[in-house]
Amino acid sequence: SFPPNHARWEAGSGSGGPTWEVGYLTPNESFIGLVQTRQPNPTWLVQQTKSAPVTGRRAAGGQEWELHDTGKGEKSMVLNYRGTTVVLTGSAQLDEFARLAAAVVQSMEANPAVTVSPSASTAP
Repeated sequence: SFPPNHARWEAGSGSGGPTWEVGYLTPNESFIGLVQTRQPNPTWLVQQTKSAPVTGRRAAGGQEWELHDTGKGEKSMVLNYRGTTVVLTGSAQLDEFARLAAAVVQSMEANPAVTVSPSASTAP
């Protein structure tokens, strides 16, 4: 499972609207941060992905995620789904990203009206 090690609600700043942030520690002791907003903008997205270019697409949870890779170990997966943008960022392996991403999609499908906060304890 991926236990969250922090969570916080940000009411909004100059770079974007309200966001929900959750941090996860993977079984391999890597960190993946989740940020979710209903009001993304290009500046906010560049900040969240640390200016990493789009390097491909990854399927997870039955959805196509955009992969952003800095080439320095940090990477991001981005999904626009049901009016919400979710960004996963960290140095974990892509298989761990895929497991968390699948749990995020599952959570969004189970609770379409609420903000994502997956326990991410689904089996691979």
